[in-house]
Amino acid sequence: MRLRLTGIDRDAEDYAKWLITIGDGTAPTTSNELFDDLVETPENICMDANIEELKDWVFPDITIHHNDQSWMCERAILTPKNKHVNEINKVMGECFPGNEIRIESAD
Repeated sequence: MRLRLTGIDRDAEDYAKWLITIGDGTAPTTSNELFDDLVETPENICMDANIEELKDWVFPDITIHHNDQSWMCERAILTPKNKHVNEINKVMGECFPGNEIRIESAD
């Protein structure tokens, strides 16, 4: 799932209300032959793009703004699957200057 926010305040308000219904468990759901309680994502927040296009849309000019904490905090890419997180992290990591440092931990 790729989400985007378009327009100005009205869309932002609708998006926030939609997220709250998901958190509250009151969002409308559908079912298919495999799953029950599937939450439908509104069309106006969906984006059909590859990871590079998504990165460029969410983080335009990241090479210029990568040190701007407030600019970075205004943006996020959300995905429900770890495999997508790993792909997105790889692409995003390549945007930053310097050498990559990998730190792993165990629970």
